[in-house]
Amino acid sequence: MSIETKRKQRPDISIEEYLGWCYEDISLDEYLKLEKIRVNKLFKITPSDWIHLIKNQSMKCYYCDTDLKRIQQLILYGIIKPRKRGTDGYSGLHFELDHKNCDKDDNCFENIVASCYYCNNDKSNTFSCDTFKQYFGLHKNAAFNELFLANKLTDTNKYHHHLKGKPLSTAD
Repeated sequence: MSIETKRKQRPDISIEEYLGWCYEDISLDEYLKLEKIRVNKLFKITPSDWIHLIKNQSMKCYYCDTDLKRIQQLILYGIIKPRKRGTDGYSGLHFELDHKNCDKDDNCFENIVASCYYCNNDKSNTFSCDTFKQYFGLHKNAAFNELFLANKLTDTNKYHHHLKGKPLSTAD
């Protein structure tokens, strides 16, 4: 069955349904296990290299230095929105792989970083990684932190992952 046929048979997943898969609190260890599954389909690096990368960055975006747990809370409380991707996914709850020199074939560790969706989307290929980090990352971090505090959210040691609650019937 072709991918196009699968897409036609399965309706788009709403943001409400997708976020519903994500509400359960999970530990860092469980999050990392689910990340290995997610990135195995997406990135041209090994799942263990991805885990090493995000742990090496202390689970913070390379550019804005915002903790992933804070970004997840901002999304789950509806303060910021994820972006629709394909028929059954959204970007925002998890880090994305960014190539600092914009060469997507250059997966050496000096060239790849884990970026939040919001930085990766804004940086695109229009800024150098250093320029974006210095001039935009700092302000994005301040904005995320102000939103977090203004909405009286509190830090947690729990993560969220869409694969934790995703029904098997929607799996590819």
